[in-house]
Amino acid sequence: MDNKPYNDKLKNAVVFLANLVQQECGKRRLGSADLPKLHKSLAKIISDSVAITKGCQRTRWASIHKASGHYSSSRYHDANITFRIHVTRAYETLIELGYLAEIKKGVNAEGAKFLTRYEATDKLTDLFSEDDKITLQHLSNERVNTELIRVQLRDDEGHKYLADYEETSKTIKMRDQMAFINDVLSKSAFDLEITKDELEQLEDRMHERAQERNEGDGRLRLQDMALYRVFNDAEFTLGGRLYGGWWQTIPSKYRRRIRINGKRTVELDYGTLHPTMLYNETGTLPPEDSYNIALLPKSFDSVRNQDAYRRLVKACFNAMLNSTSRTTRPPRDIKLTPWGIKWGQMVDAILKKHQPIANCFFTGQGLRLQMLDSMVAANLMENFARQMGTVALLPVHDSFICHHGYETDVKAAMKAEFRKLFKTDIVVKRTSWDDDLTHPSYDTNKRCVFDADADLLDAFS
Repeated sequence: MDNKPYNDKLKNAVVFLANLVQQECGKRRLGSADLPKLHKSLAKIISDSVAITKGCQRTRWASIHKASGHYSSSRYHDANITFRIHVTRAYETLIELGYLAEIKKGVNAEGAKFLTRYEATDKLTDLFSEDDKITLQHLSNERVNTELIRVQLRDDEGHKYLADYEETSKTIKMRDQMAFINDVLSKSAFDLEITKDELEQLEDRMHERAQERNEGDGRLRLQDMALYRVFNDAEFTLGGRLYGGWWQTIPSKYRRRIRINGKRTVELDYGTLHPTMLYNETGTLPPEDSYNIALLPKSFDSVRNQDAYRRLVKACFNAMLNSTSRTTRPPRDIKLTPWGIKWGQMVDAILKKHQPIANCFFTGQGLRLQMLDSMVAANLMENFARQMGTVALLPVHDSFICHHGYETDVKAAMKAEFRKLFKTDIVVKRTSWDDDLTHPSYDTNKRCVFDADADLLDAFS
């Protein structure tokens, strides 16, 4: 896609605001060496705020780090985004000039931690047409952190932070692999076939979820295609899954609407992945269906409820693997009450069904298993692209979205990569959808959000 009109409009706005900031901030003008940093900061602030739309249910805000420590030089932070220029020069001056409005000050205290929230005023948004705002919303890609191999730890209060690590031949090899995978992804166009009303509902939900978890602004950025791996220890033995793609951020029910190069897609899933790994380590065979736990009340006996119930059991199974001690209640995102089931009942039933691996539960095994499945995922994406001529696969942890025409090839490749690492077979199946059991389908009433052959988003034309 030719983004020149979008780039020119953004560039013009950045130059205009940079001149204002230089004149009105009451400080010495920045020199030629620092001016590109001011431009980069303004581009990020514009992308983060003008692109935020007003949803049908809630107002959406941008957020900013106002602690100077966040801008310290590290492998994770763009050195061109500095506290002195980004916060005290660009952000604060735009507040004073009325181009931004601060909504809520950030908090960094025990029991509460969230970023300062702000929004663009009409004075700033009036610099852009409605089409410009739509384009900014989905095409702006002002990422500050471009590191492909990351180590994420938790501090004493349980808050996540990115930790530095020693560069080794292993990290270099993993980074090279991710660079190759991202190069393959960059050669394809990924889109979401959806109506304007559905898009608004989707973005409302994404923003709501981001605010609940204090994880960014919850925007749908269709240019977020570059993947990176996140490990949970500096030895690279835990975690390691692939993140960063926009398709991973949308609710699962929308994934069937994903299009690759304008073509319909399917999602292929490793069946009972972690149970198969654990049973393989004990030298025994897993049950035919590891998530078939007989607690579902007869009142819920329908195909749709059975599928939803199976996903519930899987979530409970994984929660038990991730926990380091037996808990008296489920994680907050697992809702058992609507099913008429108690957490203790579910735990006991899973332990009874899986006696050969019962000692693995409540021991924090989940992150170790994620490391293994992330190796399968990264190798699959690399090897399949080399074999098939840079064909893109979109990972969602242990499942992969692909052009529907490659379904048979991807299934075979998934099985082969698993067999290489674990010397055993595994089931690969197509994900079923609650609202479309005959997937793939094509609804001609829906339009794509991002048309790769157009300069604007045709869902709004």
